[in-house]
Amino acid sequence: MAPLSATLARTASAAGEPEVRELVRLVASGTQEQKVEAANMLGAFAAIEPGILKANQSRRASERKELPSQLIVRCGAVQPLCGLLAGGRDDGQIAAAATLASISGSHAAHQEAIAKAGAIAPLVAVLRSGSNRAQMQSGAALASLSSRSSLQFPILRAGAAVPLVRLARVGNADAQFFAASAIANLCQDNAEAQSAVAAAGVVPILVTMLQSGKVQMPAASALAKLAAGQSASTREAIARDGLAPLVALLHGISVPAQVQAAAALAELARDEPTVQIGVAKAGGLRPLIAMMEGRNAQAQARAASAIAQVAVQNPDNQETIYRLGGLPPMISLLGREQSAEVQTMGALAVASTCHGHEENRTPQPTPTRESQPPSIHYLHPMRPGLSLHHPYDRRSCARMLAQKRKLLTWASSQCSRLSYAGAATVRNRRRTPSRVAPQRRYGPLPMLTPRTSR
Repeated sequence: MAPLSATLARTASAAGEPEVRELVRLVASGTQEQKVEAANMLGAFAAIEPGILKANQSRRASERKELPSQLIVRCGAVQPLCGLLAGGRDDGQIAAAATLASISGSHAAHQEAIAKAGAIAPLVAVLRSGSNRAQMQSGAALASLSSRSSLQFPILRAGAAVPLVRLARVGNADAQFFAASAIANLCQDNAEAQSAVAAAGVVPILVTMLQSGKVQMPAASALAKLAAGQSASTREAIARDGLAPLVALLHGISVPAQVQAAAALAELARDEPTVQIGVAKAGGLRPLIAMMEGRNAQAQARAASAIAQVAVQNPDNQETIYRLGGLPPMISLLGREQSAEVQTMGALAVASTCHGHEENRTPQPTPTRESQPPSIHYLHPMRPGLSLHHPYDRRSCARMLAQKRKLLTWASSQCSRLSYAGAATVRNRRRTPSRVAPQRRYGPLPMLTPRTSR
C-alpha cells in the first residue's frame, strides 16, 4: 500500500468502532472522493501494528482486545470494498485492493470472507487491465489470498496465472515481489497452476529475479514449487538456467532466500545425477554445510535436505562432503533439542552420505584418545561448539552415528511423510519419537537407510 501521511496514520491509530463504522458507511454510500479517503483510512487502520495500538490506548482500551483487521471485518467493510474495487475508477481500485490486502494478512477467516464477498474476480480484472499501481495492489491482495490453500483453485480459474507472470516481468520491485509470492503460493502442490505459469514463460523471469535484491526470496520459492512438480521440461529449464544463481543465493546474507534456494536445489537434485554434479561444481556444498551449522531450524532442515539429495548414490559428492567437514554438523542435527523436522532431514543427510560409502559409514574399531567422541546417550546432541575443522575423523563420526541408530530408524521411517518444506508441528518429540506424526504437505522423500556394518 502507498505510504500515507503522518496525519492520516495518527487519525487511523486513534480510531475506534464508531469511527470504523462511519468509514464503512462512507465506503458504501459516500461520494467517490469520500469512498477513496475512507478506504485509505481503513487500510491505514488495518496496517497498524499492535505496539502502536497499545501506545494509543485511552478511553477505548476495551476496544483494543481485537486486532484492527478483525474490527474492520466485523463492521462489514469487506462487501463495500469489493464494490469499490469493481467500480472501475483507478483511485478506488488502488485504495480498495490495498485495504483488502491489509485486511486479509494471514487471517484465514478474513481471507475466506473476502473470497466469499466476490473479490477474486475483480482483483484479477484489475491485475489484467488496471494501472500500474492498481496492478501492484491487486497482486498484493492475490498473494495474500493465495496463501490459503482453499482459495488457490478459485484464483487460478479466475485467470490469474498469465497476468501474474506479466506483472512479474514488467512490474517494479514491489510488484514483482507480490507476483512471485502469488505464483509460489498457487504452484504449491498444484499441477494445473504449474503448467499454466510455465506455459506463460515464468521460468526465465524468475531466474532473472534471483539476482534482484528483495525479490530473490519469493522467486526462489516459486522455482522450488515448480521444481517439485512432475514436468520434466520445467525442471530441466530451471536446472539449465537457474542452478548457478540458486547456488550464488546460498552465499547471500538473507536467510529466507537461502532457505528457499536450498529447497529449490533439493528438488532439482532429486534423482538427477547431472544436477548433483552441477551443484558440487558450482560450489554449493560448502554453503549448505555452513547452513547446517547455523541456528535457524528452517535453514538447517532445508540445507540437510539438499545435502541428502546431492549426495545420494554419488560417491564423489559423498567424499567432498566429508573433506569439507560435513559429517559432524549433520550428525549434530540429530540432537534431542532439535525439532522433529531437523532431526529427520539430518538423518536423511547422514543416511545418503553414508549409503554405499564404506569409509563414511564404518565405525572405528579402536579410536584413539585424541579422536574419541564425547560420551553421548540416546538422542543426546554432540558437544556444542563443534567446528568444521574439529579433529574428529569420519570413523569417529560414524561411531556416534551407530549410537543413534534407533533415531535413524525412526527418522528414515518418517522421510516418506515429511516434505522438504513441511512445518514441525509435532508434539512430544523428545519422549516418544516413534509416535510423531508430521503433517504431510508436499511430495514424499526417498527412503534412505544406511546399511549396518558387519
